[in-house]
Amino acid sequence: MRGTRPENTLVAFAEAKKQGADAIELDVRTCASGEVIVFHDPDLERLAHDTRKVADVRFDDLRRIDVGEGEHIPTLEEALDLARELALGVNVEIKHDVPDRVRTSAAVARILSSWERKLDVVVSSFEPLVLATHKVLVPGVCHALLVHESTYHDWALRIARAGRVDGVHTEASITVRARVAWFAEHAFVNSWTINDPALARRAYDLGVSAVITDRPRLILDAFAAPRGNLAPG
Repeated sequence: MRGTRPENTLVAFAEAKKQGADAIELDVRTCASGEVIVFHDPDLERLAHDTRKVADVRFDDLRRIDVGEGEHIPTLEEALDLARELALGVNVEIKHDVPDRVRTSAAVARILSSWERKLDVVVSSFEPLVLATHKVLVPGVCHALLVHESTYHDWALRIARAGRVDGVHTEASITVRARVAWFAEHAFVNSWTINDPALARRAYDLGVSAVITDRPRLILDAFAAPRGNLAPG
């Protein structure tokens, strides 16, 4: 929900539900005291004008930071509790720009191992090692490789072909028919981040299973309208 409510906050996830989303996407990393927190960036500069690295700050200190509209950084457990309360699926992206990827994956796995039968959960990452580690620890959860236009593209093709992941999340610019068909033989395909209804329609026409968007109500309203009424957002 970037651009409408403070990103990666409980209020943003509640807003997603109000707008009709059936799942939320959130980013996780560990802080200095070991908690798995919901936060996108490796440092606090963009959201809090603080140059410290998240990995160097204890959760008690992080909790006091206002990340917009009086909202604070939640833990993964708090986000999962809310998702269950709101009947939302959850895509948990494990960040790869962390000091210790294996340690972070293991910390997330410890939490999700008790949630895998309570929620519809997908774990995603740009880093194949992160997914491989997490998949060993929590094999019952779906795992999806994030594929950026500039990186990991060839790896994604090979890993999907080998059946090493359950799905792929492709950047919208590289979501093309031949690639979706190739992935779909072995894995589900989602596309990100699509805030333009016409692009969302195109992605579904290509065969993707879902789109990741900051504007769920706009996309849903556009799909409810006749095709001729679709317009860019």
